Amino acid sequence: MEALPADVLDIVLAFVDDLTLERVFIARAVRVSRLWYELGTKYLWKSVHLLAVLRLLPDDAWCFCEREHISLTVSYSNASGIQSDIKTSR
Repeated sequence: MEALPADVLDIVLAFVDDLTLERVFIARAVRVSRLWYELGTKYLWKSVHLLAVLRLLPDDAWCFCEREHISLTVSYSNASGIQSDIKTSR
């Protein structure tokens, strides 16, 4: 059995990406082969929310540099659901 050309596979993945909001199909498709992985990962990372990525960081990963006249508050929930607030002000 011959493999699909990369251009055709990219068109199919783009169509599926536009068709559905769920990334489950594309997440499974990128596990088929290296070619599918190379073409499909851009569709998976296209709509990742920053907050979802920040929640994956460990609790001690936050580091803020102090500057004059800066006030910053960051709220996040760790994996156990505990919400924390980090406040810095100057």
